[in-house]
Amino acid sequence: LAQNPAAFACYGPARPGINGNDMASRLKDPNVAVQLLETATNGKSLDLEQLVWTQNGARVHRILARRGRDPITGAFATIISEEDVTQQNALQLQMQTLNGQLERKVEDRTRRLDTSEERYALATQSAAVWDWDLEQSHLYLSPGFLQALELEPDFDADTFLDRTAENGALKTLHPEDVASFKAEMTRHLQEPDVPFRQEFRLKTGSGDYRWFYALGKSIADPNGRATRSAGILTDITERKDLEASLLAAHRSDAIGQISGGIAHDFNNLLTVILGNAE
Repeated sequence: LAQNPAAFACYGPARPGINGNDMASRLKDPNVAVQLLETATNGKSLDLEQLVWTQNGARVHRILARRGRDPITGAFATIISEEDVTQQNALQLQMQTLNGQLERKVEDRTRRLDTSEERYALATQSAAVWDWDLEQSHLYLSPGFLQALELEPDFDADTFLDRTAENGALKTLHPEDVASFKAEMTRHLQEPDVPFRQEFRLKTGSGDYRWFYALGKSIADPNGRATRSAGILTDITERKDLEASLLAAHRSDAIGQISGGIAHDFNNLLTVILGNAE
């Protein structure tokens, strides 16, 4: 093994290795030493990184090997050049570790996002949800919302924002509820931090009115201006019907009590009159 002063300073004198291969004692993987010698016969070149044993301890070298000729004998020989890439290799390993950690975080967040999106999709399928982008003037109505109003699945939700459209929100509202709805919506957009709460009647696709309770929340920009409104619509028709029935029953009881009281007082009055007549 012939070596220049730089190689001698790095490795020191050559020491016999496996099967007389002096390079084998310098390399972690002895098989690499065999490949280096074979370049002299097969004419192939090698370019690899290898852990080597130097006078300063273990280092990582980039080893370049090609076939050449001995300047004295003219025989084929393996010409090797090495570059210490220990620091670059450590940085590369560190980057690989960081990339692995980042990939795991991305996978975890993606998995949680997919789960969240699945939950949202399931919720919007059954719940009557609206999502109104005020800046883009675009309205999203969930399948549950369309089903509650007995609207077709392909109904254009933006039509709901059209004040003049027959299927617009103002046209769908019961005439007696329009004024209170507009007042609450105006207040809601002016005070984004205060939730939207309103009970009103909407005309369904069958032409009947049903009672609904809307609960919404606004999102505001840094200037405090509402840019988005989202919420849930709940059908409360059965509750309203029950309340009406109970109120009617209370009224009937009250009228019965008043009627009974009047009849009792009238009978007492007749008794007095008849008594005086006798």
